[in-house]
Amino acid sequence: MCGISTDITDIKKTRDQLRLLSDSIIESQERERTAVSRELHDMDGEGLGLAGMRERASLVNGEMEIRSRVGHGTSVIFKVDIDIPEKVEQE
Repeated sequence: MCGISTDITDIKKTRDQLRLLSDSIIESQERERTAVSRELHDMDGEGLGLAGMRERASLVNGEMEIRSRVGHGTSVIFKVDIDIPEKVEQE
């Protein structure tokens, strides 16, 4: 009689660790989506939600960009062209 035996303990541990990591990433993404959603819907009624911010940026011919990375947070970037005169005339 001949047989082969393989210990799959390490394989199972690795799969379990990958599953936990994947679950953690999904949870982080969901928390980020929830936070952004709250801002977009401006639940507090103060007019400071992301949609209102984007509208304000467009009113001054600017733009708003949102960058988000899991584990690094979210950045909101405003770009507005401003003309600065070279010389200011004094009266």
